[in-house]
Amino acid sequence: MVLTSLYTCTRCRKDFNFDNIKYDSDNKLICVECLEKQQKIEKKEKLSLEKADEGEAVNFICVSCRFKFSVKKGSPKDIKCPYCGKTRVMLVKKYKDENDLIKIRRDVDVIKHILSEEGKLSKSAKKQLEEARKTPDSEYIKHEDLKKHILK
Repeated sequence: MVLTSLYTCTRCRKDFNFDNIKYDSDNKLICVECLEKQQKIEKKEKLSLEKADEGEAVNFICVSCRFKFSVKKGSPKDIKCPYCGKTRVMLVKKYKDENDLIKIRRDVDVIKHILSEEGKLSKSAKKQLEEARKTPDSEYIKHEDLKKHILK
């Protein structure tokens, strides 16, 4: 009977045999599938960084500690988190709809305020609620699209 050892991928938490597991750049065990996904993401980020103008700041967020920082294109330094020193970082994309995200945030704040008030709704809150009810569903942003914009 042959004994086979299984190794757990630190990313997807699935068990794999020795042939399907590798070490990533942070020396953590990772399955071949997760490693390929990570390398594709890193390649896209590298291309985005190369497209930036010389001296232009490129924004990143650390996957490990969620620290946000920027690096100027052409900087001789390696791209790593200045807070924790890890190299697993994501490129923060600028959205063409950034103003829409700001408006959504304001709307969420208004809704939170309305929900926190005790008693009856104020006249302005009633007016906003009526306007929201009149708005056709086609004008709303889908929940999945909103999550993509906020969580990236």
